[in-house]
Amino acid sequence: MRPFMYHPYADRFFWVGAATRVVVLVLLVVGVVMLVRYLSHRYLAGGHYHAHGTLPPGTAQTGTAVQILEERFARGEIDEDEFRRRKEALRS
Repeated sequence: MRPFMYHPYADRFFWVGAATRVVVLVLLVVGVVMLVRYLSHRYLAGGHYHAHGTLPPGTAQTGTAVQILEERFARGEIDEDEFRRRKEALRS
């Protein structure tokens, strides 16, 4: 005698439903984690502008042009001649 509401394929295809539930659960967890990371980077780490490396309108830069030039020279990005030429151009 078959149990109440027995389906003929219930025993053979039980794993399909179980696998589908696992996949949906994993996708849901990954989606929530990605949403939390996106929102935390956007709102807690300085806003939209910070995440993309630009400053929001009306925000002053932390270094002057001469300071930035000196930093580039110290890192070796520009040579002494270029440093002096650019520094003179900034002062005039």
